[in-house]
Amino acid sequence: MSEMWARVRERVFVGAGSIAITVMLAGPAQSYTFKVLHQFTGFPNDGAYASGGVIRDSAGNLYGTTQVGGTYWCGGSPDPGCGTIFKISPDGTETILHSFGAFGDGVVPSASLTLDDTGNLYGTAGGGAHSCGIVFKIAPDRTETVLYSFAGGSDGCEPSSGVSLDASGNLYGTTLSGGNDRCKKFNGDGCGTVYKIAPDGTETEIYAFSGKRRGWHPDFGVVVDKRGVIYGTAETGKNDSWNGFVFKIFPNGGMHIIHKFAGYPADGAVPSSALVLDKAGNIFGTTSIGGSANFGSLFKIAPDGSESLLYSFQNGTDGENPHTLIENRNGDFFGLAGDNYGPVWRLSRNGDENALYTFNNNDWAPEGNIVLDKTGTIYGTLAVGGPGCDDIGCGAVYSLTR
Repeated sequence: MSEMWARVRERVFVGAGSIAITVMLAGPAQSYTFKVLHQFTGFPNDGAYASGGVIRDSAGNLYGTTQVGGTYWCGGSPDPGCGTIFKISPDGTETILHSFGAFGDGVVPSASLTLDDTGNLYGTAGGGAHSCGIVFKIAPDRTETVLYSFAGGSDGCEPSSGVSLDASGNLYGTTLSGGNDRCKKFNGDGCGTVYKIAPDGTETEIYAFSGKRRGWHPDFGVVVDKRGVIYGTAETGKNDSWNGFVFKIFPNGGMHIIHKFAGYPADGAVPSSALVLDKAGNIFGTTSIGGSANFGSLFKIAPDGSESLLYSFQNGTDGENPHTLIENRNGDFFGLAGDNYGPVWRLSRNGDENALYTFNNNDWAPEGNIVLDKTGTIYGTLAVGGPGCDDIGCGAVYSLTR
């Protein structure tokens, strides 16, 4: 088995004061029908290991990335491709919009994509001119443009999360390493950055993490509100028990820690998903551990900075280790939990949690972003499973229909 594929397999299968916590018992699960919309087959004509999930346009097309597969040779086996960007039409037809691997255009994209109003797709990948990763754009005609190649110094390295787009066309994201030189005493590769890329490709380092109490490894990107305030999460060093925190960065600069997680049993610990903002200014997210049973939580931070746990996972039918979060128009939350087989879960506005579907056959491993359409159908990606790609399968795009 190739070193690249071994890392893919390892990733899939390794899997604040006094707070009153109320654990809601799960109600009866709704019946959902599972369907494979596209089964990936790998190199040379298709992708494999779609770890970033999917996004959806107004016409019902789904878009995502695969870490390997495609038409360019990156070495190794069973799937030597460098990764792809794919489109799945409502009738299930797959189109490869771009295969990575040409010199400087990036390799192994692992995060979700962002779509603008004119049909351009934006995302991140490894590789690039300096081997520290890139931010790219795919036009509707499939033309790829490398907007920025990270160099690994003050601008950062390893943009493993996706990007957020503001109304002016600026892109925002995070890198896992690089940035502040002072951080090299704590972490030899640097502690990571928050960056901005203007429409003309100009990159600006907005904030460089410095380790320990000031954070490192902002794993899940950032979100930006209408005022230009940036929100995200980061890990913390040993002085704060590695529990992590939620931060915001104002347009004029300066990072403010909104909430430091206290860990089990009073609070969550180790942020595990991108944040969600609502119109009232509330911030929502998940932690992989902590909560009343230490199996993870769904938290809310009000505009005044007060934090509360909306749900504590129990490692039963509701799962553990939540790692994906979205909100529908009704204020219900949906996500994925567990290291291998799910489940896909829903938390209603009244606090009832349901496991909607559990992937328990064919070694399916749901991962990445999920989306819903107006009918309540859920779409996502399975990182592995199905035929091909050695013994773990190439993965698929799926739907769950009520």
